[in-house]
Amino acid sequence: MTSEEKQPGIYSGHILLIILMGALTAFAPFVTDMYLPALPRMVSQFHASESLVQLTLTACMIGLALGQLLFGSLSDRFGRRPVLIVSLSVFIVACALCLIPAGIGVFIMWRFMQGLSAAGSVVIARSIATDYYTGNALAKIMGAVGAVNGLAPILAPVIGGALAETLGWTSVFWVLLALGILLCICCICMKESLPPHMRAKDGVIKMVRYFVPLFRNRRYMGYMLQLGLAQGVLFVNIASSPFIIQNHFGFGTFQFSLIFALNAFVLTLFAFLGSKFRNVETGTLTGGLLLLGFAIVQFIALYYGRSFLLYEIMVAGLMAGMGICFTTSTTLAMEAGRENSGTASALLGATGFTIGGVVSPLCGLGNPLHSTAIMFLLCALLSMGAILLARKK
Repeated sequence: MTSEEKQPGIYSGHILLIILMGALTAFAPFVTDMYLPALPRMVSQFHASESLVQLTLTACMIGLALGQLLFGSLSDRFGRRPVLIVSLSVFIVACALCLIPAGIGVFIMWRFMQGLSAAGSVVIARSIATDYYTGNALAKIMGAVGAVNGLAPILAPVIGGALAETLGWTSVFWVLLALGILLCICCICMKESLPPHMRAKDGVIKMVRYFVPLFRNRRYMGYMLQLGLAQGVLFVNIASSPFIIQNHFGFGTFQFSLIFALNAFVLTLFAFLGSKFRNVETGTLTGGLLLLGFAIVQFIALYYGRSFLLYEIMVAGLMAGMGICFTTSTTLAMEAGRENSGTASALLGATGFTIGGVVSPLCGLGNPLHSTAIMFLLCALLSMGAILLARKK
């Protein structure tokens, strides 16, 4: 039986495996997107500036980046299941602490812990997929996981907007707490995907050296940077859209959540379509060209800032490009870093959230329309450069 023909051993059948991995990777968009509709309202409730409230998102992204580096390496050493259970347990505690009334500074700290712990689910889910699949089979699984995972950014802002309107923004964290408990129970019941004889034998400190061959792998680094910069486009939209759509264009909280969900649906659809490319590298190039083309037009549209319809069409186009890149670039990067898949997955995820943590606060500098336009274009340009680096012979 070839590696592409292996059947998953976590549950009987591909579908349950896809649902589980999709739910685990969906943690990141739920943690980042669910409370987006309430961000403008939290400015007054915390008696804080917009930039401080945006730092709650930045802190979460930094946590998601660092957590993937930590938990990815730990899962290579100790196995996927025990590290998943530990990370989810910490997430549950962080959610509970977010519900205790405190100032904006303490809330930022707990948001960081939420991101740090949620990262374990994201990075280990990719590693589980790589434990079982290779080549086009891996691309198909990643596409299916992307489609399941795509439900999270569609549902999260809608649920968050409805909760914020009716029960207040803290209700969002009650829902996250319940999701964390549910997933922790599922992971306790699942089987291990990485047998002991395939685990890293070095101590955790010595495992830092596993990053060295990845840094020397031009193909891995190219596609890792390409995906990270493409995700930068996504995070620019996440950070800026609540303020642009609600404050500049005058839409309400729930209306914003529906618009954001529409864009997430586009991303989900094209993440699934990304798995249909016969040549995965062609898929990444197509996604990168879409990002660059729509970013150029969006740059012009945001500098005029008068047409919501044009703004929204360009955002949808950017999400289409990002969706294709999510599937194809993840597949290419994980194939290139297969020998240390946990570490490769960790670095892949950490790069995206690190870039997201950098670009998110930059969207609020000066005129938010202009700064957002610049960040869209810069991320798209650099993403295309990374594709050329990876394809260089």
